[in-house]
Amino acid sequence: MLVDGAETQLDLVETGAAAYGVDVTVILDIIHVVEYVWKAARVFHREGSPELEYWVWTRVQRILEGKASKVAAAMRRLSPASRATLASRSIRAPTTC
Repeated sequence: MLVDGAETQLDLVETGAAAYGVDVTVILDIIHVVEYVWKAARVFHREGSPELEYWVWTRVQRILEGKASKVAAAMRRLSPASRATLASRSIRAPTTC
């Protein structure tokens, strides 16, 4: 099942698989996740700065290593001003995958 990592999608996949008694392999569409991480990075770093790219790719690497929930938790622990900026841009942290 191809998903973009939204928790509601993952819940639906789990519920459907359990209802039909089947095993499902979940494939994360990492492109969507990377887009969210880039949007979040731009809140903290200037466009074109070396920190911007490093911030993105270290988080994407952690997500691919199975640490998406830790990456999301770290983003949720940001300063209140940062969280407000993220919310105003409709950016969500990646969910567990």
